Amino acid sequence: MRKRRSDSKLYSLPDKVQREIYALAESMTLAEACEKLALPVEMGGYEVDVSESTLSNFCKHWRAVEFRESLHEGAAVAQEVDGALSQIQREQIDQATEDGLRNWVLDSIVNKTISAKEVKSIMGVLVAAKKTELDERKIALLEKKAAQADEAGGVLGDAKLTPEEKQKRLEGIFGFGG
Repeated sequence: MRKRRSDSKLYSLPDKVQREIYALAESMTLAEACEKLALPVEMGGYEVDVSESTLSNFCKHWRAVEFRESLHEGAAVAQEVDGALSQIQREQIDQATEDGLRNWVLDSIVNKTISAKEVKSIMGVLVAAKKTELDERKIALLEKKAAQADEAGGVLGDAKLTPEEKQKRLEGIFGFGG
């Protein structure tokens, strides 16, 4: 891109007005936009007389600005999502899943296919699913231990068994010894 002149009409305008002009130029042809810009303020114009090539360069500049801003926004959202994952949540998601999810989220943010709210919602669902899986494992383990305790109680309460026989059966129930 060429270096712009210090007395440039378009770039001397306030940032808000420059953004308005960029949006206007993007919504119509360059010729139409140049005509509209030259109109008096009372008629919806900006009283700025520019050539199509000047306006084209101006639009290129603002496209680059918007692109940089979207990258910064994407990085900020990604950092917010990453920060939202507490240490407990990270322990509940295996590393491969976390890495894959983080890559997908970053790609989605950069491509603007997902919002920060949607990212947080997805993370919540994944964490809840992982927590449910862990809870189911805990319940199964507790049920197994309860069954072993019941069986061990029956062995210990059996007066017909010698201490050696009780020891051998308990070892079989709990899977140790031998």
